Amino acid sequence: MKRRTGDARFVGASPGPRGKKRARAVTEAELPDVRDGLTSLERAVLVTLAECQREHPGRPVPTALLYGRLSERVDLRPDELMALLARLARR
Repeated sequence: MKRRTGDARFVGASPGPRGKKRARAVTEAELPDVRDGLTSLERAVLVTLAECQREHPGRPVPTALLYGRLSERVDLRPDELMALLARLARR
């Protein structure tokens, strides 16, 4: 992935006309919030996890349950959820 120097709003590259590569714009959902550094997807995962934990106090929340509840809110593949959970666990 190439990034334009000094321009953080563009990442990656997609083929443009005549085989030239052009940068892909970052969506607003992918930008972290300035208050806590979480993206809207990370925040949705944490809110859904907190709701599931309230329903099952004292027990761990199964990933399948979390994925099922989360899929009602956002479009997310299971491998994306696992990568996001791993990233949140490292924080």
